[in-house]
Amino acid sequence: MVRACMSALALAILVPPVSAFDLDKLDHPLRKEPAYQSKSPRYCLAVFGPKAETRVWLVLDGESLYVDANGNGDLTEAGEKVGLTTPNQDPAQFADIVITAAPGKGKTVIGAHAWGWLDHKQNPQAELRITVDATLADGTRFVAWGDEKSELKFAARPADAPIIHFGGPLVMGLEIRQPLSRKSATEFELNMAVGCKGRGVGSFAALIYTPVPNDAYPKAVFEFPGPVADEPTKVEAIIKQRC
Repeated sequence: MVRACMSALALAILVPPVSAFDLDKLDHPLRKEPAYQSKSPRYCLAVFGPKAETRVWLVLDGESLYVDANGNGDLTEAGEKVGLTTPNQDPAQFADIVITAAPGKGKTVIGAHAWGWLDHKQNPQAELRITVDATLADGTRFVAWGDEKSELKFAARPADAPIIHFGGPLVMGLEIRQPLSRKSATEFELNMAVGCKGRGVGSFAALIYTPVPNDAYPKAVFEFPGPVADEPTKVEAIIKQRC
């Protein structure tokens, strides 16, 4: 038996076909940086739109987050440094910031949460996990917390920074850490999402599924080793449950 649970469910057919933008060819240098307070700032690049037209650097610096809201690669400008609004809880939330470089008539807002924050405050060596969310001008919402291989991890150098693609072509993706888990001897649970593929460690951006029709059901095909070599067992499941 296969039990499937959808987090942020949608189907690629819900949007017009769009050619995927090659994030490996993206060039957006970080032109100017502030004097960081910590010895180990961490970098991430968020891009917006089908062709990644808007490109915004995020840099985690201790209890501060720099966000290049106008997308010009200069993090020293006024209004691009935000702090924690909930420093005494876990996860701690950074103040949201409006991305002025983003297209559209409405506001595009980006936010972030720091998981493991209370432990990190007591022990700076403790792992700090960052999730990044975005609400686009049309109200569409995404959150990047990781993929089937890893949690989202900011990098020690801009050259190694993960790229999160908000509002890019929609694809199916697997949920963070344990996409397929065994619940019993005969039952498995699949966790999956629809969103935008990024580049780098844990960079998948899951679509928050509010705009998805209730009757949109993807089909999953599972293949397991069979009792005879070269004869796998295949199981198909229509995925209706949403988390």
